[in-house]
Amino acid sequence: MDVSLASQTVASAPSSSQLLNGSCSAPLRVVCRRPNAAQLNAAETYALTQYARPLASAVVQAGEVELVLYDTITDQPAAQQLCGLLGGTLAELDDDATQAAAGEMLKGLLLERPELLALGGSGVEAWLGLTATAPDGGWQWGSGGLVLGGAWAPGQPSGGEAPFFEVNGSAPEDCATLINTPRLGVVNLWQDVACTSYPARPLCQRFARVSPKAIRMQRVLPVASTEAGGSTYTLYDIVYDSWSEAHLFCQAHGGRLAGFDSSDDVSEVGGMVSEWMHANTRLTEVGVWFGANDR
Repeated sequence: MDVSLASQTVASAPSSSQLLNGSCSAPLRVVCRRPNAAQLNAAETYALTQYARPLASAVVQAGEVELVLYDTITDQPAAQQLCGLLGGTLAELDDDATQAAAGEMLKGLLLERPELLALGGSGVEAWLGLTATAPDGGWQWGSGGLVLGGAWAPGQPSGGEAPFFEVNGSAPEDCATLINTPRLGVVNLWQDVACTSYPARPLCQRFARVSPKAIRMQRVLPVASTEAGGSTYTLYDIVYDSWSEAHLFCQAHGGRLAGFDSSDDVSEVGGMVSEWMHANTRLTEVGVWFGANDR
């Protein structure tokens, strides 16, 4: 007896999975399907949420909302299910600042994880909470907000139909992904794709107050503060080993890593750090992260 199986090699691109005929007796992993997340038992929910490993994250909207890209490949319904299990929804990039933060997050990920561009990969693609389900046939976010304009790639949304597995014909392109594919010249833009026959990574959003990582960051209190150039600069006595984590920390506190508009700003902030250091006799040198970068 022959059965249907999916085949994908390590070196293949995510979209190159194939349905094949195969023997009923073979050492293969199992993929199950259920109607909705409510039918998962506690053990399954734990396994699913623990298996999804964060690839990158950002905190937006003045420290109120966390964006997280997960390192698992799914279709749109499964991505939405995962985000729901983690206390959120698929990301809604409904303002310029959130769109820019998501793009910056993906750009940083590709710099830190160049292997995502190897093995035939061209970049990162992530599911958005955006579907062509508005009453007039237009696009709307999962929360109900209509999309007027949007960051669509050239020629998008195409409004076409995508090939579904041969036996099923085709599927309408009623869902959307955020794409960052430098090799193709498409960076931080949207495209329409089929909801149930297209693979991408889940980009989830949830309130920072339910994110363990954001909560830990927001509990850290400042040790010094000063005003310069119309901005508030705050020093925290916490050490991060990477610019990206330090940047995320500042986002969680509603800001960004410090940048300067003048030499006076540099002097003022440098004085704040120096004064704090001299007040702590155990310290002889202090290094701090600033926002300047060539990313």
